[in-house]
Amino acid sequence: MGIGFVLLMAVALIAYGVVNWWSSNRLENRLANLREAGEPTSIKDLKVTVPADDNAALVLEKVRPQLEAFTKALVTFLDKTPQGVAYSESAFKPSKPTDEQINMIRSILAMYPEIPSAIEEAANCNYHASSYDFSIDPHKFLDELLPANTLVRNAVRFAGWQMVVAIADEDYDRTAQIGINTLQLARLYDQEPMLVSGLVALALRGVAVRDLNRVLRSGEISPETRLLVDQELAGHDDPMWFVNVLKTERAYSLDTSGDLFPHFPMTWQGRILKGDILSMYEELLPIVTKPWHESRYEIQEPFDRSYSTPISTTMIQLYTPALNAAHEAYHRTIAEIRCLRILNSLQAYKDGTGREAESLDDLDLSTSAMLDPFDGKPLKLKMTDEGWLIYSAYRNRKDDGGELEPMNDVGVAPLGYPGGE
Repeated sequence: MGIGFVLLMAVALIAYGVVNWWSSNRLENRLANLREAGEPTSIKDLKVTVPADDNAALVLEKVRPQLEAFTKALVTFLDKTPQGVAYSESAFKPSKPTDEQINMIRSILAMYPEIPSAIEEAANCNYHASSYDFSIDPHKFLDELLPANTLVRNAVRFAGWQMVVAIADEDYDRTAQIGINTLQLARLYDQEPMLVSGLVALALRGVAVRDLNRVLRSGEISPETRLLVDQELAGHDDPMWFVNVLKTERAYSLDTSGDLFPHFPMTWQGRILKGDILSMYEELLPIVTKPWHESRYEIQEPFDRSYSTPISTTMIQLYTPALNAAHEAYHRTIAEIRCLRILNSLQAYKDGTGREAESLDDLDLSTSAMLDPFDGKPLKLKMTDEGWLIYSAYRNRKDDGGELEPMNDVGVAPLGYPGGE
C-alpha cells in the first residue's frame, strides 16, 4: 500500500507538471502572437506616451478645480433657486428659457473664464492620455479611471450650458462649433482604456447629439458650419470602435484572471482561465463589427458555451450583462448619430433647393450612413407639424411611429417632442 501510494503521488505530480507545462507553453505562445501584433496583453501594456502639449487630458486637468466649482454652482442654481427649478421643469418643453434664467446661467459661466479656452484647446488635441498608475494592483486600477471620467463629463457639461446661452444669443454657428468640440472630446476619449471609459465616450456623444439637435432646430447655420458638423459626425460612425475598446478590456481581463489563484498551488487553472478568456475574445471581436440586427444573437454565443473548466465558464459568463449592454449602447449611439446627420442633410437640401426633401433618396449621403443598425433598413423619416422626426426601430426592430417616450424608438426629434429634446 505504501509503494502504491508513492506511485500514485508520483503519477499525480507528473500529471500536474505536464498540465502545468502544457498550459503555460500554449498560453505564452498565444500571448506572444498578440504582442507581436502590437496588441496589449496586460494593464502595463495600456500605458502610452504622448506629447504633453498635445494631450487633452493634461489640458483639462489644469482647470479641474474650476470645473468642479462650476458643477457645484450649477447644482445650486438648478436645485436651490426658483429660476433653476423652473428651468429644470421646462427643459424638455418647447418654451425657451426666460431672460432671467439665461442671465443667471450666463453669470455662472462667467465665473470661470479659463474653462472655455481649455475645452477648445483640449478638443483640438490629437491625444487623450490620463496619468494613470499602470503598475498598481489590477483590482485597484478601476479606481484610477473614475476621476478622469468625472473631469471630461464636467467639461462637456460646461460646454452644454455654453450652448444654451449661445442659442439664446442666436449665435448658431458658434453654438454648433461648441457641439463639434464636444464630439471631438468624445472621439479623443476613445483612447482611454477599458469598457468603462468607452461607455463614457458613448455618453458624451449622446450629449453632443442632443445639444446639436437643439442647435439645428433653433436657427440657421452657415454652409461651412453645416459641412463641419457632417464631417465630425461621419468620423464617429466607426465599426472598429467596439473592437478597439474590447482589446483594452481584454488586457485588463487577462491581468485580473492571473491573480485569482495567487495562493493556490494548482496555478494551471489560472493559465487555462486566461486561455479561455483569449478564446472568448477571439470569438467575440469579429461579431461586434457587425450591425446589431446581424449580431444580436451571435454576441451571446461566446458566453453560452462551456469552456475548459467550470471556473472558466462561470467567470466568462459574468461578462455577459456588461458586454450586452455596451453592444446595445454602441449601436444606439450610431443610430442617433446617423439620425442627426440626416437632419443636417435635410436642412442643407432645403437651403439649397428652397423646398423640403421628399425622402432619404434626395440626400447627399451614402446608403450606409442612413441605415438603421437595429433592423438593417433605412432609418425612418416623418414630417410633423414641428419639423422632421428621424428615428430608429431600436431593439424591438419594429417601427413604432417615432415613439421616443418610452424608448420604443430612438432618434432626433423637434424641440418639445415627447421623449425628444
